[in-house]
Amino acid sequence: MNYQNQAKNKRLFRILLLIFAASYLMSNGPGVLLVNKPVLVAGIPLLYLWALGWAVVQIGLILYAYFKIWRHEIESELTSPEASRETEEAG
Repeated sequence: MNYQNQAKNKRLFRILLLIFAASYLMSNGPGVLLVNKPVLVAGIPLLYLWALGWAVVQIGLILYAYFKIWRHEIESELTSPEASRETEEAG
């Protein structure tokens, strides 16, 4: 992988990490305010809907990071000459 792609992936990783950290804080954030409100949205308590929404955001970020950053790193490690040499030596 060339230097430009590494720098781009590093920047993308940092952005995704900040968004994930913010979504993690928001998923636990106003729980105290929502606990004592028996408000239902589409038959689901508002607190559960809030947590479910942020869980979907976090799962989406993880999947996006996998397909944009981690998958290419894993594929390059599996197809590298060193990996093929190591499997030949082990077998």
